Amino acid sequence: MNLGELTALIQEDLVDERLTSQQIQGAILASIEFYARQEFYFNIPIYNFPIVPEKEIYTVADNPYIKDTFSIKLVIADLQSTGRGLIDLTPYNIQNDYPIRPVVSPTLPRFYTYNNFTLRLTPPSSYPGTLTVVAAVKFAPLASESDTNMWLQEASEMIRASAKRRLCLNVFHDREMAEGNAILEREQREYLERETTKRLPETLMSIPYDLLVLSGPGMGYDIRYG
Repeated sequence: MNLGELTALIQEDLVDERLTSQQIQGAILASIEFYARQEFYFNIPIYNFPIVPEKEIYTVADNPYIKDTFSIKLVIADLQSTGRGLIDLTPYNIQNDYPIRPVVSPTLPRFYTYNNFTLRLTPPSSYPGTLTVVAAVKFAPLASESDTNMWLQEASEMIRASAKRRLCLNVFHDREMAEGNAILEREQREYLERETTKRLPETLMSIPYDLLVLSGPGMGYDIRYG
């Protein structure tokens, strides 16, 4: 489904001469923006790129997914046939659980930070390898009626109900109609949340099992238990 098709469906649902295509599309875009940072199975991809020895900073030049990343959920460094989960270098981690130890050579990365579309490994690796990243991403914006993205392909019914709820409140000022669409919106969101719970472990299975077992701080992260 593309933007024009969803606009037409909403026009059929809310037959009213006061309603314009621009208003409908504005409500669609506002609904997508509202949900953009919520994690569903279709906006948490897994991407990989090479670890370059002694390279500390990785940007969109290293992997195009970096420019679309909202937040990182899991980083695994596969070095010398050994997978190690990297720790998010937050002030809390530094002060409490994971004090940075003196760097010795050769080094393996132990921490990562992500900010302003830049991923940093600390310390940089002395060895080549592969970095596996599980991240929440955004999608290309909808600029014309022929445009589409994963929100309209995988979550069109939730976005449809959400856009109608906004239009009922902001254009028609009809609270009863808005509440009816809010119920539909919640039902569709809960369906997607259930699908995410069901599908995400299957998605994570595309990461080699030994990396999942060995990743994460401490003893590691095991897909069987979390």
